[in-house]
Amino acid sequence: MRFIVALLLLGVSSSAFASQARVLVLGNADPFGVLGTTHGSFFVEDTTNVLYNPTYINNNKNWATIEKASGFPGSAANAEGGFGTSIMMVNVGAYLNRTDSATLRFLPSGGRNYASGLVRPIEVMAGMDLGAIRFGASLGLASNKVNATTEDSSTVVRVGAQIQAFEPFASFMVNGSTKVLNIEDKFSQISGGLRYHFGEFIPFVAAMRESASATTAIPRENHGSALGFGLGRSTKIGEGTMGYWAVSYWNRANADGNAQSVIPLNFSVESNLASWVTARAGFMYLVMNRLSGVTSAGATTGRLGATFNLAPRVGLDWAVGNGGSIDSTTFDFTSGLFSLASLTYHW
Repeated sequence: MRFIVALLLLGVSSSAFASQARVLVLGNADPFGVLGTTHGSFFVEDTTNVLYNPTYINNNKNWATIEKASGFPGSAANAEGGFGTSIMMVNVGAYLNRTDSATLRFLPSGGRNYASGLVRPIEVMAGMDLGAIRFGASLGLASNKVNATTEDSSTVVRVGAQIQAFEPFASFMVNGSTKVLNIEDKFSQISGGLRYHFGEFIPFVAAMRESASATTAIPRENHGSALGFGLGRSTKIGEGTMGYWAVSYWNRANADGNAQSVIPLNFSVESNLASWVTARAGFMYLVMNRLSGVTSAGATTGRLGATFNLAPRVGLDWAVGNGGSIDSTTFDFTSGLFSLASLTYHW
């Protein structure tokens, strides 16, 4: 009996750290999608962080996950999944169908189809652990040809490292284009940031810039950007219970000329209620939200979720929602109780 309980507890400690559903509940301190809308967090350690900093493939080496979303802010209804493993001295992984991997954040979308789910993007990553230094890189590819006159393509390179307590990361869209009725639009995207571990505290800073070249339809260059910094903390509240918080400041300049400044405040908690279930809740409050100097209404979110350990090393992560929205106040078995769910296996 003790052996079975020990295995289940092992399942809690491993499978509870690997899903978009978990990050959506606990928070990411990323209101403008610099990290990729809903994947990865600045202040919560999670396997999905590998999608913005590929060096984390060295931290979580053996996992596989399948996720299904019914739709929530920042994402459409979608299915995605991936894995990470080791091949000799190299840690490798792949992730499929993450549609926000090539989405433009601050530019008018025009005829671009990157958020439509039609491009079926793929990301491959690799990293090495040299002891004092860990580093990683990833390559993301996406394309979509509707017909002879309309198509899209994108190539994104991401790099990252862990040098003692410093964790820098950067991404570059080296080939981005969209063609609608034979009118081609070239665009680029570059982002970078740094996390630093100071005991339980994690100060962070990040920035992103996008630009689109002039075309016959839009005879001038379009560009948008975002910059932010903040401080997060993860701390043990009690036996089997972790608490997380973060406060940050973000400013973005949209292609339409409007500027927005926000100060999000995140609080969340995660607790092992039993050997087979981990419950979590997260709260986000906008202390300030100003668009072009005018106070703008901003949503305060309260989210719930859980991990059910179905077997040793197998976990089902779940974010409560009514199907169409994770932030809806109406959720039940009739309306739809799951906004997003994922099944993850660690070995």
